[in-house]
Amino acid sequence: MLLPNTLGSTKRRDKFREFVNFANTFARYPRRVGALAPSSKVLAKAMISGLEWSKYKAVLEYGSGTGAITAAILAKLSPKATFVAIEASKSFEKHFQSKFPSVKLHIDSVANVETICRQENIGKADCIISSLPWAIFSKEEQTQFLQATANVMAKDGVFTTFAYLQSLATPGERRFLSILKDTFQEVELMELVWRNIPPAVVIRATKLR
Repeated sequence: MLLPNTLGSTKRRDKFREFVNFANTFARYPRRVGALAPSSKVLAKAMISGLEWSKYKAVLEYGSGTGAITAAILAKLSPKATFVAIEASKSFEKHFQSKFPSVKLHIDSVANVETICRQENIGKADCIISSLPWAIFSKEEQTQFLQATANVMAKDGVFTTFAYLQSLATPGERRFLSILKDTFQEVELMELVWRNIPPAVVIRATKLR
């Protein structure tokens, strides 16, 4: 049995390794990762709050990374729901699967989400939680990923993502929000989360066009 101080040291060591893994992956693949550090627990909580988890039969997570938001999703997910995580960077695979061995993880592009849903027998997704770095994607990538998202989402589904505060005024983020509004009838800037590196704004989109 681990003593309390030993347990605390183990958790700190695991968190440090997670941070180093994330930072190293960012250094190698900045366009895939888009951030220096994993999302904070405060941001994860904000991302999943206000959602009707008991009603969701199929939930997808884009950009699961090391699982910072995955843990929050699993805490709310209905036992009967299907949950699939999609992550483009294979560097996170080993760490993620050691933390969440029961979660179905696809190392793939969100552009292929329709194929992934067919493989997992998902007709339509009721909720999609995204941590993708939308602001650094090209217009073509943003359009492609959101079109694929619309193709797999239920008509009354919910799409939740976030933007870093300093990126809101950038051309890439403004373009993403414009395409998002062309895809969904309602797009809201929700909670501003200061306790994240960097601070972030939660964005929620509903009612597919």
